[in-house]
Amino acid sequence: MLDKIVHSVKGLTFVHHENYTDFIFDAHLYNRLLKGAQEVCFERIVFETLKSELESKNLTETLDYGFRVESKYLYSEGDFLFREFFDDQNQLEGIIHIDSKGLNAYHENYNVGVSFKPKNLNKRPFQTSGFVLKSLSDIFVLTKEQEQAFRAYRMYNQLTLKHPNDHYDIVALFKSLQTDKILIDARRFDSLQLSKVNSVGLNVTQLESGDLKLEPNLLGVGKKSEELISRELGQMSGSQKRSTLHVGKELIRIDEESTDAINEIKHHQIIKKEDVVDFINNPASFIDVDKVDLESGFSFRVNGLVKFIRVQNVDFKPGNNDWFLKGVDIYIDEFEEHINTEQELDEFVERVEDALENNADGVFYEEKFFKIPPIEEFKFRVEEKRKEIQILNGEYEAEKKKKKPLATNVSFKIKYFDDQDSLANRFKNIEPSQSCFENLTFQPLAHQKEAIQWIYSLYKSSESTNKEISGGILADDMGLGKTFSSLMGMKCIIEDLKSQGALNKTFMVVAPLSLLNNWKSEVKKFFTVSPFEDIIVLNAQADLNKFKMDSGDESKQYFDYGEVDTSTGLKYSLKTGNEFGDERIDVPGRLILVSYETLRNYQFSMAKIPFHCVVFDEAQKIKNPNSLVTRAAKALDSELNIIATGTPVENNLEEYWCLMDTAIPKLFGSKKIFKKQYVKPIEKDGSEELRIQLGKELYERSIPFLLRRTKEELKKSQGLLLPKKTEYKGLVLDQYDYLLNLDKELTEEQKSSYAIVRRELSKNPSLPEILRNLHRLRSLVLHPRLTFKNSINHMLDLSYNEFWSESAKLISMLEVIKMVKSKNEKIIIFAISRSIQYLIKKWIDEEFGIDPDIISGDTKVESFDESETRLGIIKKFSENEGFNIVILSPLAAGVGLNVVAANHVFHLERHWNPAKEAQANDRVYRIGQEKDVSIYYPISKHPEFESFDVKLDKLLSKKTFIKDALMTFPRVSENEIASQII
Repeated sequence: MLDKIVHSVKGLTFVHHENYTDFIFDAHLYNRLLKGAQEVCFERIVFETLKSELESKNLTETLDYGFRVESKYLYSEGDFLFREFFDDQNQLEGIIHIDSKGLNAYHENYNVGVSFKPKNLNKRPFQTSGFVLKSLSDIFVLTKEQEQAFRAYRMYNQLTLKHPNDHYDIVALFKSLQTDKILIDARRFDSLQLSKVNSVGLNVTQLESGDLKLEPNLLGVGKKSEELISRELGQMSGSQKRSTLHVGKELIRIDEESTDAINEIKHHQIIKKEDVVDFINNPASFIDVDKVDLESGFSFRVNGLVKFIRVQNVDFKPGNNDWFLKGVDIYIDEFEEHINTEQELDEFVERVEDALENNADGVFYEEKFFKIPPIEEFKFRVEEKRKEIQILNGEYEAEKKKKKPLATNVSFKIKYFDDQDSLANRFKNIEPSQSCFENLTFQPLAHQKEAIQWIYSLYKSSESTNKEISGGILADDMGLGKTFSSLMGMKCIIEDLKSQGALNKTFMVVAPLSLLNNWKSEVKKFFTVSPFEDIIVLNAQADLNKFKMDSGDESKQYFDYGEVDTSTGLKYSLKTGNEFGDERIDVPGRLILVSYETLRNYQFSMAKIPFHCVVFDEAQKIKNPNSLVTRAAKALDSELNIIATGTPVENNLEEYWCLMDTAIPKLFGSKKIFKKQYVKPIEKDGSEELRIQLGKELYERSIPFLLRRTKEELKKSQGLLLPKKTEYKGLVLDQYDYLLNLDKELTEEQKSSYAIVRRELSKNPSLPEILRNLHRLRSLVLHPRLTFKNSINHMLDLSYNEFWSESAKLISMLEVIKMVKSKNEKIIIFAISRSIQYLIKKWIDEEFGIDPDIISGDTKVESFDESETRLGIIKKFSENEGFNIVILSPLAAGVGLNVVAANHVFHLERHWNPAKEAQANDRVYRIGQEKDVSIYYPISKHPEFESFDVKLDKLLSKKTFIKDALMTFPRVSENEIASQII
C-alpha cells in the first residue's frame, strides 16, 4: 500500500489513497453546509459541486465530515472539476523520462520505469496518489490523461507477472502526455509511433456455413495488418479496462470505452445463419450500440475474400437483403460506367471517403460492390468523370445561366392547398367533433385549434388515401404549445375511433429521456379526464421491466418481411400480443412514452406494434437518414406520424428530407431526387439569394404537410396574447433597442490584458496560437483576471471593486440586476464557463443575498429527489415570490425548460451557435409568459479598434436567416470565429 498524500487548500483537507481521494471539511462548517448554510467560501463551492455532480450519480462515499471519491470521477469533459481552485504553479510542468530494463518486452525480468524532472530543477523522486503528484514539498494537480497514466503506472508496479502489452500500455500512456508544458523523453521507445482508437466499429465476415463472424474495426488508426491486430486483440482479457496493441512500429492505444466495445463484440462474435436477417435489420438487438459505433453501418466480406466492403445502414431494406446471403460479384473496377450525373458522382465519393475512414477496400453503392482504387488514381478518375458529365450537360448548364435573377425578398403564409400538387389536393381539412374539447382544464388558443385540426385532418386524410398521406411536421416556433396540440390531436383521433368502435391500436410519443415525465405530467395538467386507456413510461426507472422479456422467454414475432425467431439472439424484446394478456405492452388506447434510444434498442418489438399515431418530439434525433434510430422510426407500423420540432432545418436540407420522409415518404421521393433539386444547387452556388429562392420553393411544396408559425406572425395575424419582447444591445442596430447600460468601454485592466494578447498573437500567428488567444479574449471580456489563468482560486478573495469594477460586462450585469430588483422581477443569466458561473454565484449571493442555482449540462434530468433536477430547480425558482436569479448554461437550455417566471434574460457569455441563443431566449418568451420580456446583450468596446464583442456580434448576426424559410443555417466553426475575430 502506497503512502497517503495529504495537503490542504483554504481550510479543506485532501487525503489521497492510491486511486481515490477524501475531501475532509472542518466539522462545524460541514454540519452547517449540510443544513444549507449560505456562507460564501471555497469549501461551500466544493461541497455543492460534490453533492450536485458526484453524489447525485452515486459516485461518492459519505465520511464523517466529508466525501470519498474515486479520483477518475473528478474529471468532467476532459478536465479536473476543481481546476479553478488551484493556482497555475500546481500544474505539472517539466520532463517525464520513460526507460526500461531487460532484454525485450517478452523477457520475464523486463520492466519500464518512469521518472519526473520538474521544470528548471534536477530529477527528483515523486509520489502519486489520487489526483495529485507530490515531488518533495510540491503538489501538482494532474489532468485527466496524467491521472490515468500515473494510476496505470501504480497498478503496473504492483504486477508480479507482466505481459508485453502491460509494458507497451505504460509507454503509450506516457508518450501521449506530450504537451507544451510536458516533454516526454521516451529514449529507446522513440521509434514507436503512437495512435489512438477513436471508436470501435464492426467488421462482419460471412462464413461458409452462412453464419456471420463479428470482429472489432479499430477506427482512427488507419489500415494495419488485420492478422497482427486480430492476434493482439485475441490476447486481451475480458477484465482489462484498457490496452495497447504493438503492431509493427506502432503502439495503438485502446481506452476503457473502446475496450468495452471490443469485449461486447467478442461476447457476440458469431451470429447464427437463422439470425442473419434479424441482425442486418436491427444490429442494436444483438450488439450494444451505445458501445459499438454502428450508426453508419459496418464493413462486410464474404468468406474466401480478403477485402472488406463498406455498407451503410441506409442500404438495408426490410425484406430486401438477399444480396447479403448470396455470392456477389464484388469487385467492379470501372465505377465510371455506373455513374451518370454529378450528384451520383458526389454520392459515390462520399461513400468511398466513408469506406476509407472505416478501413474498407470496397464500397456498396446502388446494390453493387465497387473496388476502391489507390487514392490518387481515384481522385484523378473522379475529376475526369466530372469533366465528362459537365461536357455532356453543357447545353443544359448554358440554359441555366440564362434564367432570370433570383428573388431576394420572400414572405410566406400558411395555406392548406397547392394546386400543382396532387398529393396536397388529397389532403382534406376536416373539423373534429366538439366532444374533443370537453374534459379540458382550459380551452386551446386559436393557433392551437388550427394545429389540432391539422393533426386530425392528416389522420382522416390518411384513412381516405390508404396511408399515402401518413403524417406531417409540426414545426411551430418554440413555446407555442406543440405538446398540448399533439395531445389534443391524439384525443380527437381517439374520440373519432370510439364513435366508430375502431379503437384497436396504441399511441406513442418518442421524446428525449429528459422529457418523458414532462409528457406524462402534461396529460394531468391539460385533461380533467385522460383520453388514454393508461400511460406507461418505457424506461428502466419506470415501466420497462414490467414489459421486457426475460432472457430465454422470447417468442416468435412477425413482420412484413416474414417470421423472425427471437429466441436465439435478441438482447431486447417486449411482451406484445394477446398471449401476454394484461402484461402485453400494446394495449389499445394506451399511450407509450419512450426515449429514442429505447426505440432503437427495441426496434423489433416496436415494429410489431400497430399504432394509430406516433408523435416524435424534439425530432432532431431522427434527422440523420443513416442512423439506427432513424431506421427504427421509419420501421414503425403507424397510421400517422407527427414530427414535432421547432427547428426543422438547422444545418442542411438533407436533414429536412429525412424528417419529412419519416412523416410522409411519398411527398419528396428518394433522397437522390431531393438532393438533385435542392441540395446540389446550393452546394454549387451557396448565395443567400439562391437559398431564399429554394427555401420558398421547398416551403410551398411542403404545404399542407408542414405547419410552421412563429410567435411574431401569430401576434400579427391572430392577436396571440404574448407580451412585448424587447432585445437590448450596447450597439445601435435597426433590429435592436440601444441601452446605454450595455454599452461599456473595456476597463483599464481589460485593455492592458487585451494589449498583451495582441502582442502574443503577433509573435506567433499560427492556428493553434490563434485558437489559444481566441479563448483568452473570451475570458478577458468576462474578467481580466481570467485571461491567462486556468484557476479562479486567486479570485475567491477579491474585494468588491476588484470583482465588479474590473469588468465592463460585469458592470453592465450589475446595473441590469439592480434594475430588475427594483421591479421585483426575475432574471436568467446565461453563462457557459464553469469558472464564471461559480464566481457570479458567489458575488450575487454577497451583493443581493440570493444564492442562485446553476443549471448546466451536469445538472440531473431525473432523480428521486426532484429538487436536484433541472425541472425541480426551475420549480423552486418560479415559486419563490418576487426578485430572484438563476444561472443557466445555454447548452442545457435547448430542451424541455419552461422558465416563464422570469421575464429578463442576460447573455453574459454568447453562444457561438445562434440557434442555441434563440432557444435560450425561448425558455422565457413563450405561451404562459404574462410580463413584458427583456433580453440583454452587453457589448464591451475598445476605444481604438473593434473589440471581441463587436466582431462576434457581427459574425453571429450574419448567421441568422429568415425564420419562415426552409433553408440551411451554416455552422459556425471555431476556426471561422478565430479567423474573423482575432
